[in-house]
Amino acid sequence: FIRAHLSEVRRPGLMLRNLRIVAEKEALDLVLEVAARTPDDDLGLLGEIARVLSGKCGSDVTRTDPFWRRLLAHRDPDMRRQAVTALSTVAHGPLAEVLLPFLTDEQEPAKTRTEALVAMAGEPGQPRSELLWLILSNRAEDESLRIACGELLAPRAAPATRASALTWLLTPLDATDAAPWVARVAGTAARSA
Repeated sequence: FIRAHLSEVRRPGLMLRNLRIVAEKEALDLVLEVAARTPDDDLGLLGEIARVLSGKCGSDVTRTDPFWRRLLAHRDPDMRRQAVTALSTVAHGPLAEVLLPFLTDEQEPAKTRTEALVAMAGEPGQPRSELLWLILSNRAEDESLRIACGELLAPRAAPATRASALTWLLTPLDATDAAPWVARVAGTAARSA
């Protein structure tokens, strides 16, 4: 029905929205066909397609990842951020190399940086422990981002990172909300002497 009537409606995004809850190959085929025909300047329809692919319809990551890469490289910063937000909640293939710039760009909103971190976290070894420590230990960074870095780093911190975390804790500065996560990094797999 949707395929047959899509070209007749003024706002195809609204009709596509119904496919978000459909986990059928045919639904994904249709959404990806529409995405391929949608020009980059049609932000409304691209946004609607992103919302649809964030649902059950977009479960085949090998087929949806090219669309996410397209949005992550889009010239519109809000479209790029919408893609990062979606990728922080949906399954996807390896995209760390295109998500990393969102995490490392201090000009990006803290929410976007945290969502990029969450989106990368499912990939083995991503983000790198050194980067997580760099952000966690930087008192000028956003607290929520620092806490998210600490949550990811604590279970996999190397001995050198634990030593750095202990040194950081001993530096006399005001306590922050991220300090407990620095302590967890310092104490991960610690043994008494």
